[in-house]
Amino acid sequence: MKQKTKYFLLAWIVILILPMVWVVRINPQLDLWFNTFFAPEWMHVFAHWVLYMVVGLLTPWVFFDHLSFKKALPGTLLVVLGVGLVQETFQLMVKQRGVGRNEIFDLMIDLLASTLGFLLYWLLLKKIPTRKH
Repeated sequence: MKQKTKYFLLAWIVILILPMVWVVRINPQLDLWFNTFFAPEWMHVFAHWVLYMVVGLLTPWVFFDHLSFKKALPGTLLVVLGVGLVQETFQLMVKQRGVGRNEIFDLMIDLLASTLGFLLYWLLLKKIPTRKH
């Protein structure tokens, strides 16, 4: 089960890192739908929230399950920060512009969402005793 979760997390991160603006450009209708759907700022924030909450939930389970809360949280946040920086860098390369406050805001949302995901992991998964068969 954990091996499948590791592959799912890695696939999730790869998809998350891909600049969707670049990916959807290959199809004009998909590009129109994507731009219409994600045009509102709240939807952009919501998407970041969901994407990174999943990373915050699965990263400690896959990589830091053997560590204490105090050690697993910083490790998880470092992974998330790394993923977020790579994602924002790719987006800036596609958009051909420099870093601005939007990227800092996105990274803050990513870290907050992943912290919530981490707390959910810790409260729901880590605290449940494993069953012995």
